[in-house]
Amino acid sequence: MNQELARVLLVEPSETTARFLRDCCARISSYRLEFDWVTTREAALDALLCVPYDAYLLDLQFVLGKDGDLLPAILELGRFAPAIALVDGVESGRAALELGAADFLETEKLDPMELERSLRLTLRASRSERQLACDHRDRQLAEETWQENEWAFQINEERLHGILESLDDVVLSFNPQSHKLLYLNAAVESVYGYTVSEFFQDLDLWRARIHPDDRDRVEQCVPVRGSLRDRERKGDPATTDGFDIDYRIFRRDGTLRWLRERTRVIYDRTGLAIRCNSIVSDITAHKQAQERLQQQMERERLLAQLARDIRSSLNLDEILNTTVREVQKLLGCDRAAIVRLAAPESGTISHEARADGIESLSKVQLADLQFLHAPARNDSQASAASVSQEYIEDTVPNLPPALQKIGVKSQLVLPILQQKALWGLLVVHQCREQRDWQGWEVELLQQLATQVAIALYQAQLLEEQTRYARELARSNQELEQFAYIASHDLQEPLRAAIGFAQLLEQEYRDVLGAEGREYVDFIVEGAMRMRQLIQDLLALSRVGTRGKQFALTDCGYALEQALDNLKVAIAESNALVTYDPLPTIVADECQLIQLFQNTIANAIKFRSERQPRIHIRAESEPADSVSRSHFRGDLKGPKRRGSLGNQAPPSSETQSVTSPAPIFEETSRGRSAEVPSSIKRRPANTGNSTAWLFSVRDNGIGIEEKYRDRIFEIFQRLHTREQYEGTGIGLAICQKIVQRHEGRIWVESIPGEGSVFYFTLMSGEAPAEDIPKGGTSRQNP
Repeated sequence: MNQELARVLLVEPSETTARFLRDCCARISSYRLEFDWVTTREAALDALLCVPYDAYLLDLQFVLGKDGDLLPAILELGRFAPAIALVDGVESGRAALELGAADFLETEKLDPMELERSLRLTLRASRSERQLACDHRDRQLAEETWQENEWAFQINEERLHGILESLDDVVLSFNPQSHKLLYLNAAVESVYGYTVSEFFQDLDLWRARIHPDDRDRVEQCVPVRGSLRDRERKGDPATTDGFDIDYRIFRRDGTLRWLRERTRVIYDRTGLAIRCNSIVSDITAHKQAQERLQQQMERERLLAQLARDIRSSLNLDEILNTTVREVQKLLGCDRAAIVRLAAPESGTISHEARADGIESLSKVQLADLQFLHAPARNDSQASAASVSQEYIEDTVPNLPPALQKIGVKSQLVLPILQQKALWGLLVVHQCREQRDWQGWEVELLQQLATQVAIALYQAQLLEEQTRYARELARSNQELEQFAYIASHDLQEPLRAAIGFAQLLEQEYRDVLGAEGREYVDFIVEGAMRMRQLIQDLLALSRVGTRGKQFALTDCGYALEQALDNLKVAIAESNALVTYDPLPTIVADECQLIQLFQNTIANAIKFRSERQPRIHIRAESEPADSVSRSHFRGDLKGPKRRGSLGNQAPPSSETQSVTSPAPIFEETSRGRSAEVPSSIKRRPANTGNSTAWLFSVRDNGIGIEEKYRDRIFEIFQRLHTREQYEGTGIGLAICQKIVQRHEGRIWVESIPGEGSVFYFTLMSGEAPAEDIPKGGTSRQNP
């Protein structure tokens, strides 16, 4: 048998009574009692605050005590638990009931049965009262919650209604089975032109206003009768979430509008569509903007195509013929023509394109047509913007009589400007009917007139360039003639003068005496200097006129040829020449040999008291990064390109050329020794965007900064002939060679320490079939 648990608090100062009551509780069979006993007021209050008791056994005389506040506190804190008073008589018991006790027991008559009866009755009544109180409180809370929710729902509904009514988009809800409207906001009037009530009265009004071409497509999206499963089996476009669709409608006033509808469908448990909630937006402005953008893109595409067609040729007649032909085709006009102006009030129709059946204007007097009555007044200030709007939109009867006589009903005229001057006119005619020229047509022709002006300018540039090329060819021919004269006619008298002077010295040596022989030496020396000067001038003139065709050239081989030519000077000066592996580039091999020879000879000539040291190297550089500033300060500090002031011996990746021993010694074939097999030159980078930077470094006397640009000018010398021989043309020849190869040459120097001559050569490209045989690699002697 399950016993009901009950927790009992005994407030009794007497230990004897407390023990007796505990024994009585232990013998009660209907409850399983948990018994707590306190003897003081403070302990009773603590117990009441900490533990929820089901019943209280109170010594009435003790709980009333001197303060009389313990009983009210117990009754308040444990108001749902019965308080059973322990009294000494019936009168005291009645007083306890009046004070709020649920029952009383006389201490002298107390026994287990009486205690069990009192607990059973009071606990049952107390628990019933507690349940009723809880039920009442829950009901009261539920009512309060319902009222709060109802109030919140009303507020939200009013707020939602206010939001929906303030929207510019149409918001509606309808039953897809019956098409009955459930909700529709006021925005429908601004979109459709019909009121809300009209839509509720006429259920077919919504369908009737859809554009006929879009009606079937819209209706297929709306889930009609049938379950979702049936619609999916039939391949219906409706989805479980809804649909988005753009379509057209006619407003009440007949205007066409574009709408975008976003609908979400609600289904019941069987999959049947029971409600559709939709938002309908007016996207007419968006569609119009999109259409304008597409039209603009199409016009720009056509304009770009026209511009390419016009500018694809540099022939003036072809440019103008293409212009009028494409304008007539693009605008669908009856005539398009170019008027070439000879004077502000006269000109000729140089090119014309017209539709079938339209008369040509080639025989019409231009002055009669009065094409120029607006633009000519602007003259050099004329532009597409300066042509008056009235003139652009000339139609009958505003057209001049001569134009009306030949059947022109509308015309459009735009100026063609050449460097702000009026070059001519682009004329468009409509003859079969009047035509209001659209803004985009005017704008298109304005842009086209600009493109024609650019093409005309390019054609003129080509014509000028062709004329310049002819003049240059004639000048080069004259220069060739001069070179021929210089090499034959001018040198012949010098040879005669030198020969006779030398013969005079030999035949009349004794007669002339010391002073006479000195004069003869002066004559011979001056004549030979003149001959050398003529030969150098001839070499300078032939750099651009007698140059060979560019081909793949091994720079290492060209350098070795130059060193072969200079071996005597190298031997006499005891110079140490070293160089890194050099690339293969597209160049004139003979001129490249001359370039190396002149720069190395210059380094040998202007040497100091130290042993001459010369080093040649090349580096690949981006073409747009090769500049003077890139190499400033290259002679000081750690040298990225090697140092000549205190140069270390050549590494295994350089070859040393010196005289008399060991590498530059004469071999049995009369050539220098071969390059060691460990040396492998870098392959040429033939990309169009790559240049090779060459440097010729020496440890000679150096050049002051103020003379660095002067040394490349012809006949410019920084020293007397007694100090250093020469004509002052060698570096000028180097500059012309480098310029012919589309490069640059300059010098960096520190006086007393040495110089570095830099020059750039483009890597270039040449077809394999254009490479001369035998000219692209080193040949053994």
